[in-house]
Amino acid sequence: SPKLMVAVALKNTTFLYDQNLERSTSIYYPKAMKEVALSVSLRF
Repeated sequence: SPKLMVAVALKNTTFLYDQNLERSTSIYYPKAMKEVALSVSLRF
């Protein structure tokens, strides 16, 4: 299975989709020098 990663930058939010992460979407919110990562699982 090829690795598919799509990153879309919207304002200060980056949506990172990795097919290898069990079809999950990670949302990163850059704040100061720290990044809070929230993962949301998607069903297909």
